[in-house]
Amino acid sequence: MGLISTPPSRFLQDELRGTMSSVVLQSLPTYFRVKYLPMSSHSRLKTTIFIVGVLLGIVLRLVVATRGHNFDLESFLIVADIVERGGNVYNETLRYNYGPIWSYLVFSFKWLSEIFTPSNGQGFSYIVTGFLTLVDLGIMFVLLTRFGRLAALFFFLNPITIIISGYHRQFGNFAILIGMLALIVYGENYETPLTKRKVGGLALLGLSLVTKHLLFLFPLWLAIKQRGLMNKLICIVFPLGIFALGFLPFWGVGREGIINNVLEYASWENHIFWTWHIPKFIRLFLSAREVFLIVLVVGAFLFRDQQGIQSLTLYLALLVATSPSMTNQYLAIPISFIALNINLLTILYSVAGGIYLTSDFYGLNYAFLENNLRYTREEYYAVLITVLLLGILWSLYKDQFIALFWKTVAVVREQLVPVKMG
Repeated sequence: MGLISTPPSRFLQDELRGTMSSVVLQSLPTYFRVKYLPMSSHSRLKTTIFIVGVLLGIVLRLVVATRGHNFDLESFLIVADIVERGGNVYNETLRYNYGPIWSYLVFSFKWLSEIFTPSNGQGFSYIVTGFLTLVDLGIMFVLLTRFGRLAALFFFLNPITIIISGYHRQFGNFAILIGMLALIVYGENYETPLTKRKVGGLALLGLSLVTKHLLFLFPLWLAIKQRGLMNKLICIVFPLGIFALGFLPFWGVGREGIINNVLEYASWENHIFWTWHIPKFIRLFLSAREVFLIVLVVGAFLFRDQQGIQSLTLYLALLVATSPSMTNQYLAIPISFIALNINLLTILYSVAGGIYLTSDFYGLNYAFLENNLRYTREEYYAVLITVLLLGILWSLYKDQFIALFWKTVAVVREQLVPVKMG
């Protein structure tokens, strides 16, 4: 019986396919080969679940976008009109409280909406939602590459993130994404002097501030970690300098608006943390804003060992938890921290915050929930901030709390069990 030989042409095709597959696999970064080309059925199932979760998050953002819009979207349209006619947004409206980058983005969104929906411009709101969804995908990808699928999905499917990006359409997530990219570029080696790469990271941090100045004190957090007095100074001055330069073209006639509506803007000063969690004798000497600044400055020193993006997310959580002002869109700012620290408290914050934003008049405003949730907005904020604070403390000091618990149990047990007499 003779051997069955493979035809030469088929043999060459098989060899070529094998060689090409090997080249493609070797050309991919190791992370993608491990994470996105799983071989086992279990890995394929996890990848499928992840992809379905991402698609679900995108759909949910588009669904909540159909609920309409709020005050902020109307403000964005006003700003887009000012930019379109070449005006100065800081001189012509009180309804713009950020750096100039977002004003040009909303102008471009309006321009696109007039191309695709020329009759009524209804596409503007969906374009903003689509852009913010892409930003959320960017943050999700950063969390995925650094911390894994669970953190990434918990962020992207978080009801607070979905509602704020899909319906409220606030863009704090864009500044946060740029800040995360800044830290990736900067790196986590704080012992070496500043390099071109580190300066590039500081430039991105400045760009984040020009977008929305959520990270206004984070340069201090970075400077505390960095070795060398001159390097520390540059870490602070360089990003803040870029922030200041961003306003330079608008300073002439827009000076008063920049000072009053951006630099001194106070939002809704309801003093949740100061009123509910600061003892009265301290409130006699320190204002809500002073307490807020003290916490963030002390935090820079106290948590100096926190690395990179983890440090950034902790800063964001403390920023919201101790802020003198609280409004709906702020609830989304600490979600990246929550995604990295999943526990009962952070899950409770996410669920309770989602329910509140679903029922609130300035949220999705579903009447069947609003009619059964009789508390005031400040009371909801107080509960959410308290849960967030407890979640921060648990995430930072979990081991100490557990050790204290067992030590207390041991002491109580010794007191309850009678001592045997010899």
